[in-house]
Amino acid sequence: QLCDCCEDTSSCLDVFCCTMCQVSRQCNSLDNVPNKFDCLYCCVALLGYYYSSGGLAMMIMVIRYRLIEKYSIKDEGAIKTGCFGLFCWPCSLCQTNRELNELGAFPGGTCCVPLPKPASVPVAATSLIRSEER
Repeated sequence: QLCDCCEDTSSCLDVFCCTMCQVSRQCNSLDNVPNKFDCLYCCVALLGYYYSSGGLAMMIMVIRYRLIEKYSIKDEGAIKTGCFGLFCWPCSLCQTNRELNELGAFPGGTCCVPLPKPASVPVAATSLIRSEER
């Protein structure tokens, strides 16, 4: 859900308190570099926010498009994606953060660092590990 910030308050606080850093982390996460801050992305987002009308919103829209393309998400059309990215960019950035965490691409956090979900080990694998320990 787009407006589901109560589900993951630490990520949403991070998005609202340090938006530029979260843009950087999500861009890196989409480039297969999880939990990494990149000063260049942060500066571009900052310049887009202060010197261009809608520059940051456009960057967040691109993050959303990249997420949908990379993970073949079919639930959302191009117009809906564009509207969410442009007109409701804080909620959109929170949602992409939640999606990346659920997909295991952990973007991390700057102010409030959510922990990645532990990888689940199948029951058969754990029984094999225990039998080898004996």
